[in-house]
Amino acid sequence: SSIDNKNGKLSDEIGILSPEEAPSRARKIVKKGTVIYSTVRPYLLNIAIIDKDFDYEPIASTAFAIVHPFEGVYNKFLYHYLRSQTFIEYVAKMIGVAYPAINDNQFFSGLLPLPPLHEQVRIVKEIEKLFKLCDQLSSDLVKKQTTSTLLNKSVFTRIQDHSNSEQMNDLRFAIDN
Repeated sequence: SSIDNKNGKLSDEIGILSPEEAPSRARKIVKKGTVIYSTVRPYLLNIAIIDKDFDYEPIASTAFAIVHPFEGVYNKFLYHYLRSQTFIEYVAKMIGVAYPAINDNQFFSGLLPLPPLHEQVRIVKEIEKLFKLCDQLSSDLVKKQTTSTLLNKSVFTRIQDHSNSEQMNDLRFAIDN
């Protein structure tokens, strides 16, 4: 619940627990730059990059695969790859039916196409530019749908008012005759 899975970041509301309060499954150390991947219900795409430093050593649940990118691996490239259709299909073959999850061994057995670092950065820039364009198109579509709905309501209201006006005139004509 601490992951904003749309933006791939930790939410602003993160609880701080004392070691005594932490559940026994909270034992994976993370740091700024780490990519975390929820191995439980992976279809929800709860994937994030730890994007800040913490006053206390941050620890994640064992329900996360933790990837500390090596030198030459751009964490944003890794993040986008883990959200790609290719990796989603790989995970779909691994998860159980009753309890949809993938274990760390299965997760880390997945293949990662790894171009040179400068190419990873270029790819991420293109991906983010396309996502920004998609967001803008989606926003424009919502605006056009709203305008269309308002226009349709206005037209139908005018037609109904006109129809009611004609019916009233017909009624007046019938009463007068």
